[in-house]
Amino acid sequence: MCLVGEARLRLVPLRSEVAARLLEDVPAEERLRHAWLLAPDGRRWMGADAIWHTLYLAPGGWLLRPLRRLPGFHWISDRLYDWVAHRWGPRWGE
Repeated sequence: MCLVGEARLRLVPLRSEVAARLLEDVPAEERLRHAWLLAPDGRRWMGADAIWHTLYLAPGGWLLRPLRRLPGFHWISDRLYDWVAHRWGPRWGE
């Protein structure tokens, strides 16, 4: 899980107490199944959207934004994320 604040990202293990507190309304199984990005204003993204929004924050990330307008981008992005997540599982959050 990534937290956005003060123009920086902070990585938080999904199995941590911090993640459990910040995502308390999300069942633990669901929380561990996805990547998450949380903004200071309360917005949250999960899965492929969390990955893309994190990439947008990287230097030059604004160059990736036009990709979202391509036909089929969301479908392909979600399928690719699901494929990777299925093979790697929740290991990243440990």
